[in-house]
Amino acid sequence: MELKLKEETNKTMSILADLDKVTDSKYLRIFFALLLLITPGVLTVFFYFNDFFVNGSTFKIILLALTIFTPAIVIPLLSIASARTDADLEGEEELFSIFFLAIFVASLSVYGALVISYFREYTFPGFLLSEIIISVLGSILVYRIEKAEQKQQQKSKI
Repeated sequence: MELKLKEETNKTMSILADLDKVTDSKYLRIFFALLLLITPGVLTVFFYFNDFFVNGSTFKIILLALTIFTPAIVIPLLSIASARTDADLEGEEELFSIFFLAIFVASLSVYGALVISYFREYTFPGFLLSEIIISVLGSILVYRIEKAEQKQQQKSKI
């Protein structure tokens, strides 16, 4: 019994030690990543599915919001990951920055598509089409910026 209690205490101490390694800036970045991940989809649900937004439960609204927004992350994520070299992709910090940048680009594309859809009075399929176009254009822009930064870094190394 004492051995089992000692093992559980060691596991708990290990988890607490791992949590101490996480700094405040990491918590803040994780918070903003989650916020950027949820809010564009919730705004889309509010704009296009207002009855569901008013009558649905919070869990269902967030689930629908994530379902609408998550595919928008794929295009920027692939663009950014293909622009980086294998050496850049090492480490947890670098992977998080790629994911955060992809979420940021996707959020901007969704917000831009919502603004265009609002003023042009698009239906939901029109919104999706405008979001895809903006996402592709934003991904191309980010890809070119990443490649330019890599060239600049290579020149500075020489």
